Amino acid sequence: MDVANGQSPTKLSPIPGAILHRQPAPFLKNGPTTALSLIIRVKITGMVIVAVDDLMFSSKISSAAKLLGVEIAFARSPEAIVEAVRAKSPRLVILDLNSQRVRPLEAVAALKADASLARVPTVGFVSHVQADLIADARQAGIDQVLARSAFVTQLPRLLQGV
Repeated sequence: MDVANGQSPTKLSPIPGAILHRQPAPFLKNGPTTALSLIIRVKITGMVIVAVDDLMFSSKISSAAKLLGVEIAFARSPEAIVEAVRAKSPRLVILDLNSQRVRPLEAVAALKADASLARVPTVGFVSHVQADLIADARQAGIDQVLARSAFVTQLPRLLQGV
């Protein structure tokens, strides 16, 4: 309750879904001993299909997704990727272009060949020195190719859909 006007904290907030929270504010030396902080929880809608078999990258993606509250599903073959995209209607597919097991170029080609699946954005990551693989991925129809280091840096934004 807001002591000043008797309203509950959620009614004070002009942002739907936001919560006002009263907490100690020892940094305010000459003012009140408590301050209101605004807590906003954003629900990220839409899931992300991850086609990665590298344990290190799988772990990084899983950890980042959990931290951000993003639902992910792993698919590790072209057939499983296409099936997952059909069944789950994800907002993004992430592919490790170096994976031999996942066969990402085959998966991208299959997604882009199907008009109902082609609209789903695809992002692949690869070593920056593999120019031939980058060119092959673009020819297969991948929407975005990132160097591994850039992928790690941009992972939170990619998962959030920013």
